[in-house]
Amino acid sequence: MKILLIVITFTVVVPLSSWAISKSGVIISYSESADYFEVMENLSVAQTPVSSTYMQHLKNSFFENSADKQWMDWYQDFRKKYYKTFRETEGSFFSELDLVVDPVMESFFDSNRPLLAITNLKDKLKAEELQSLGKFYEHFNSKIAELVRLSAAREAEVANLEKELKKTNFKSILNSAATFFSIPKHLSNYIRVHFVWFPKDEQMQVSYANNYIVIRIHPEKSSELRKEDIMKILINYLMRVMPSGQKKVLTDKMLGGCDPSKYFPRLDILQEPLSMMIGEMYLGSKYDRKTFDLSKTWSKHPWVNTYAKLLYPKVEKSLKDKQSIMSAEFWESTITICDDLLTLGKLI
Repeated sequence: MKILLIVITFTVVVPLSSWAISKSGVIISYSESADYFEVMENLSVAQTPVSSTYMQHLKNSFFENSADKQWMDWYQDFRKKYYKTFRETEGSFFSELDLVVDPVMESFFDSNRPLLAITNLKDKLKAEELQSLGKFYEHFNSKIAELVRLSAAREAEVANLEKELKKTNFKSILNSAATFFSIPKHLSNYIRVHFVWFPKDEQMQVSYANNYIVIRIHPEKSSELRKEDIMKILINYLMRVMPSGQKKVLTDKMLGGCDPSKYFPRLDILQEPLSMMIGEMYLGSKYDRKTFDLSKTWSKHPWVNTYAKLLYPKVEKSLKDKQSIMSAEFWESTITICDDLLTLGKLI
């Protein structure tokens, strides 16, 4: 089959060699193709909870004539063939992933430029789909470029954030956490973190898929993120990719020994304390022992703050000893501390 040549004019022209992405390690970066893709997903099939004001702004910008509507209708039908979401497991103390990775998403998330993302789909889409996808992005290119024009400026900020994380030897901590949560190698050996455009008046949102994390934040707010914030997001990713069966076992273990679910939101019981213990406490204790202070206030939520501080020594030992979260020793402490806190709360 003759390969279609798709010519699209994009905002930045770079050598093809700089577009290649190695699918290994943790990559924290800005990708123009991911940014473009996210805007069009929000306009078509994505279920991202954003304000009606933002959606109206997008619609006013992108639906100016009948051709705009025609192309968006085509894209919506095209994406519905592939787009899927995960369903939350009712009652679980751990979140599921938000998105199921499909070939189109994967290509845009693994490329730096939209043109390459489309070109790399030549063996996965029908010829007419590939051609239409190229024309679709060509049609909307100037509008997307105007919307995300500030995003390119954050490349340096994201690079600095990754540099700061590397000083902490965060990959070693992440590997220890992957062992602790029993994460399959194919889900922990390659994680790509994308920063994509989001309105300035919207709170940052994070979505998770196998091997990918999408951080939706306005470009001018990127500099507000600390390395600890990114590390906690990475730890949350590991908990989300835990096998569903393991999440159920862990939830049942907690419910069987100590049930705080009637007092606190379910994700605050284990997921939030664990992400803070590993992503913030353990990270801090490893890279800056002189200033690390376990007794300080780590969270505004009383349960999360107290439970995390009391359980932290056991989590630290488990990480150093390469123990699993499923170990009897770890769970004995987890349930005992939980039970003591609930008993104390009833006495006060």
